[in-house]
Amino acid sequence: MPVQPKAKRVPGLDERRSVGAPAILLGLALGGFVDGIVLHQILQWHHMISSTEKGTIDTVAGLEANTFADGLFHATTWLLTVAGLWWLWKNASRRRIALDRRFLGWLIFGWGLFNVLDEAVFHALLDLHHIREGDNELTYDLGFGALGVAQLLVGWLFLRSGRKRFAKESVLGRLSGSSRSPGFTGYPGVRNRGTIVRGERLAENETLFRGANERLKQAVDDHVAEAQRVPFLCECADPFCRGRVDLTLEQYSALHVRENRFVIVAGHPRVEGEEVVEEYEDFHVVEKAETL
Repeated sequence: MPVQPKAKRVPGLDERRSVGAPAILLGLALGGFVDGIVLHQILQWHHMISSTEKGTIDTVAGLEANTFADGLFHATTWLLTVAGLWWLWKNASRRRIALDRRFLGWLIFGWGLFNVLDEAVFHALLDLHHIREGDNELTYDLGFGALGVAQLLVGWLFLRSGRKRFAKESVLGRLSGSSRSPGFTGYPGVRNRGTIVRGERLAENETLFRGANERLKQAVDDHVAEAQRVPFLCECADPFCRGRVDLTLEQYSALHVRENRFVIVAGHPRVEGEEVVEEYEDFHVVEKAETL
């Protein structure tokens, strides 16, 4: 009995999760580094626990306590940076990611989120420190919080303009017949997971890719090892798709046990009337409704 790859029932990552989540982590880390380097060390306006009795900067013990707390703070921002870079690398290794104004928008949004959380939690709620302690410290705190809100707004504006630009380029790319698109970019909104498109011509694209994969399988059948993976074409409806699904020949045969089944990269478009019958981490198996 053919052995199929182990199914992993997890949703495909859409564009916002692929770019947005790691960018927010990097934005949080950026905000932390700017706070720690500029306000803690260069300007020396405050330290991590400088508003507490234990962390008073008038004593050596207080300075030591603040130095330790600042170190923990910088270690946390460093870990956020590593996590954000790792997440971004992981998603980029699975699909092409555009580091455009949408990525910049999420980055600025994350930075603003750090400032807002810092003001709300460490300044107002826990009273561990303030932006510039002493006279007018409330003014500085409110100004810092307002800066964070402004950064959230700027990040949102970047995201909004980036999405509009993406939609415009998608339509223009389809009208010009450009084949440089790395994915299905001919219709606005198609970047979202599980997009369903209509049209007999698009359904024919799946059949063409399936036929190409069958010829590829026949060509390499006697030349690859049993466990060796072959880069089969994604069988989605996008005529310009360059996606690949790596399968052994045994896995390919098992997944195509029925002629009305197609293997597509997770998140790529499927034709109206098709249902996802199997989900794996990097690809889906869709089934076309049989006609009588």
